[in-house]
Amino acid sequence: MKESKILKTISYVLLPILVGIMILSLLYSVGRNDYSNSYFESEKFTEDYLDGISQIVRSLIYEEEAENMEEDAVRIVKTYYSYFSNISDHYYLIVYNGDKAITNVDLDEMKNLNEIKEFIKAQDGKKLTIEKGKIKESSLYGNLSKYKNDFVINYYSMNNESSDLQILQTTKFNDFDIYTTYKENMKYDTISSIMNIISQNEDAFYSMLPVCSIFIAIIIIYLIISIGHTKGKSEIDLNDLDKTPLELLIILVILITLILGSVISICTHIRYEKLMLSLYITAYFVIYIEFIVMFITIVKRLKAKVFFKTTLIGMLVNFLEKTYRKVSKEVSDATSKIKLSRKVLLTALFYGIAMILIIAIFDTYNMLELGLLIDFIILMTILYKAIKTINSIMKIKEKIQDIYEGNKGGELDLKKLTPLTKETAMYVNDISKGFEHAVEEGLKSERLKTELITNVSHDIKTPLTSIINYIDLIKKENVKNEKVKEYIGILENKAERLKRLTEDLVEASKASSGNVNLNLEKINVGELIKQTTGEFEDKFKKRGLEVVTNIQDEELFIEADSRYMYRVIENLFSNVSKYATKKTRVYIDVFSKDTKINIIIKNISQERLNITTDELMQRFVRGDKSRTTEGSGLRIIYNKKLN
Repeated sequence: MKESKILKTISYVLLPILVGIMILSLLYSVGRNDYSNSYFESEKFTEDYLDGISQIVRSLIYEEEAENMEEDAVRIVKTYYSYFSNISDHYYLIVYNGDKAITNVDLDEMKNLNEIKEFIKAQDGKKLTIEKGKIKESSLYGNLSKYKNDFVINYYSMNNESSDLQILQTTKFNDFDIYTTYKENMKYDTISSIMNIISQNEDAFYSMLPVCSIFIAIIIIYLIISIGHTKGKSEIDLNDLDKTPLELLIILVILITLILGSVISICTHIRYEKLMLSLYITAYFVIYIEFIVMFITIVKRLKAKVFFKTTLIGMLVNFLEKTYRKVSKEVSDATSKIKLSRKVLLTALFYGIAMILIIAIFDTYNMLELGLLIDFIILMTILYKAIKTINSIMKIKEKIQDIYEGNKGGELDLKKLTPLTKETAMYVNDISKGFEHAVEEGLKSERLKTELITNVSHDIKTPLTSIINYIDLIKKENVKNEKVKEYIGILENKAERLKRLTEDLVEASKASSGNVNLNLEKINVGELIKQTTGEFEDKFKKRGLEVVTNIQDEELFIEADSRYMYRVIENLFSNVSKYATKKTRVYIDVFSKDTKINIIIKNISQERLNITTDELMQRFVRGDKSRTTEGSGLRIIYNKKLN
């Protein structure tokens, strides 16, 4: 629906019609009394009528061209002025001081003032007759005396010597004889005819007001939603008009409206109603087109978020901003090689000199207060930038601390940092990205190793189980060949070793993935060491190893899983029994230090270790390079925080 050209076209056509109906209805509501018979019986009509007569009086006093009638010395001014659009057959004769008159009666068949008066009296219509300030006849409503001051008028002329205005004459209500006649029927004109049509369908027009209001609201909401959306384009479709400065469009709209108003104002004196109706309709649709064009372009600019950028002010601000950035970049490039301390000193020196010059200049013109105010603003700006720079440095420090602690966090937002710290922030962001990438690669590598161990262990376990089962079956057979029995024993030994290795691999996989459930319990470390030493006593004796144990007298307890803890100690003792030099001593120390229990096992290696300590502690690495002894070099490390 947003991209439908048909719906948009229907909306643009319906909108002026509905708005036109609303405007006519509102105009009728406001001025319907002016187009009804009750208006002529109101105080309002009396006021309007006498105001029109006073306007005619003014034109009489200022009128220079006047002619004498054949049988009368009174000078007559012939005019066609009419200030009443809502009456018909209006004739008037106004005489000033008995020597000058104005009328709209045709003078070709009139010989003197009396004939004009008789002509007016003979007309069929309402009358108003005033002689020497006295009301002889009146069809007007209300008291006419309160309007006498409307005829008290001062007329001025310019004094050529002093160039001052001076009163030429003053008229009074008693100076005029007024003879008028009119009919209450409304004079036919464009507005009157339209209002007459509305009055005949008054109820229908009033009922249409809420309906039109609802439809106008719906259409405007739809247009606001749909304007700028074009089929095949995801963004707001802007044209050249939408990129034109908004102020220029507003000035153009105002000029067109003023020209249109001037044309209508000039043509109001033309008594051709069809032409006036065409002008009114043309003016309405021109104004509507102006409005809809402005409405569309404003909505599109707002939706595209370029409203401010497409104004003259916005363009000026954008130009100044680009210029500032360009100058700042040039200055930054020029000072990039300068040390930070020197840069700060130069900046402080620059602002200091500038503030001194400002005070000196404004003091010269006795505006020291204004200079101090400008310096205060500059000082506050410097302070704001200093605080912002300090905040930027603190953000960089916090980010570095996060990296140091191994937290990923997020990147530093360069837009919120000062130019002085942006370069450092960029380096920190690059380091953070590299750190995160390295961590991710490490985790990925660990996951791959774990998956490999798990998969290999699972693949070995199945055939190994079959081998062990078949060895058991062979042993149950009555095999008399001693050589075969020896082979069966070797197979059983190697199968068991392979089974233990597989189990170690599975355990290593679980430990790496954190999938090990520990059953924590209170363990006496001294007792555990003594128990394990006793179990390895025979193995140590075979190699002539003498165990020297040093365990603190007090009982040392830890919270750990007894099964896994025993396995760790067992693994260490097993390594001693395999790799220690024969007939040497093995030292075992158990003691507490700084709330921690230390277990230290020391022995002399049978083979020389020509690898580093870090390399030796890696998995699958053995000190026995020839791998002639048992063992896989597999180490399982369990991490658990103890309370």
